[in-house]
Amino acid sequence: MSDEAKVIIIQDRIKMARNRIIAGGILFFLGAALATFAFVLLRGAVWVVGGIGVFLFVFGLILSLYYVNERSILLVQLKGRETKMMTCRNCGKPVPQGKYTVCPFCGSALIAPLASVEVVDEEASGAKKSSS
Repeated sequence: MSDEAKVIIIQDRIKMARNRIIAGGILFFLGAALATFAFVLLRGAVWVVGGIGVFLFVFGLILSLYYVNERSILLVQLKGRETKMMTCRNCGKPVPQGKYTVCPFCGSALIAPLASVEVVDEEASGAKKSSS
């Protein structure tokens, strides 16, 4: 498997982990709200609802922590591979090596990386010429 394909797979797994972190956070807060409602406002009259709230709270916390760890591992794996490749500014996917003028994934026009563009400050170069 090529490096480009591995980078795309890792990026997709990072997006999936991010979505699951968000889902875990939603479950975490939903469970906390439900448990608070059942145990505090209803004064423990409905133990089943409070138990479900506590379960959602704990499950959301575990889910979020697991995927935060997986996402950090994937980011470390991606760090060394992605530095050599140009990425599309529209979709964010790495562009395979070659002479592409448009992104093969989304079709948007590709712009050369900033590192290869030379920036000339006309005022500074004009000031140097006039002071000589």
